[in-house]
Amino acid sequence: MKKTLVLRVVLIFLIVAFAAVDVFAAFKIYSAKRENERLAAEKEAQAYPYKTVEYNGKTYDYNEGVYNLLVLGIDAEGEYEEGEFFETGGKADAIFILSINNSKKTVSTIQLNRDTVTEIQKLGVFGDPVTTLNAQLATAYAYGSGGKSSCENMSRAVSGLLYGVPIDGYLAMNMEGIIPFVNAVGGVTVTLKDDFTKFDPEMEAGKTLTLDGAKAYIYLRGRGDVGDQQNMSRMERHRTFYSELFKQVDKLLGSDVSKLKSVYDAIYPYSYFSISLSKLMSLYSDSSDYRRVPTVTPEGVINEDAEYTEFYADETALRKLVFDVWYTERQNSQ
Repeated sequence: MKKTLVLRVVLIFLIVAFAAVDVFAAFKIYSAKRENERLAAEKEAQAYPYKTVEYNGKTYDYNEGVYNLLVLGIDAEGEYEEGEFFETGGKADAIFILSINNSKKTVSTIQLNRDTVTEIQKLGVFGDPVTTLNAQLATAYAYGSGGKSSCENMSRAVSGLLYGVPIDGYLAMNMEGIIPFVNAVGGVTVTLKDDFTKFDPEMEAGKTLTLDGAKAYIYLRGRGDVGDQQNMSRMERHRTFYSELFKQVDKLLGSDVSKLKSVYDAIYPYSYFSISLSKLMSLYSDSSDYRRVPTVTPEGVINEDAEYTEFYADETALRKLVFDVWYTERQNSQ
């Protein structure tokens, strides 16, 4: 009887011991898994710091399924040609981001002021960043040689201005490329708020005209001797024009995205792309029925007393713009 009792006690002890070992092993595995997840999350946060942002006691998560295309209008004549040297890239006079959100099914357009003072990188003779300086955003393109070096320097500057929002692709076009672009879509109709008769007798203030390529070039590029001659006024014209231009593109393509090739071919000699025609077609096709969000531009103040006009974005308003376009506030984040 005593032997049976002893055996039972030993058996129970062994069962409890083995169970404890299993529990301990399971705990170790669980702890290791959690630690690996923590390290992976920490590594991702270091590699992609923009994905989760803490601000004013709230947590914001970067939206999934977003593609940001940087679109640049370059202050240069003729067809695109990359320079032999750096600091010859011209300046980016028109700066837009087309942000396609596949989760929310929206297309947002963000216009940035060329005169925005922000941190940009100066490139060395081999195209590598050698120093940083605060200067007009437009000059980030000029520090390159045109093409890839200039576009990537602009992408870095724009991303830095927008607190790390990534640029996924870019398209830079010499401003003269607007002529074949507009002609390819059949013209763009706008109402002229300013008088352009110095450049074209038909372009009187108050008229509603369908601009062909040549008139569109005047409308977009004109600054001196037009209205108040300020960049902010020209930016307003850009917003009006590009809104109507994209409507014309939609009208031209209809349900046949292959027609985009004719537009692509028209602007190709004047442009530098980081993405292929097939990628552009895919982006357009996927987002053709998405809601178009009205163009937004950062608020700020202008300093006209500097050697060159400077625009300083209001940080609070800029952060709100970034959160509104690219982030979702995490529930119960406070």
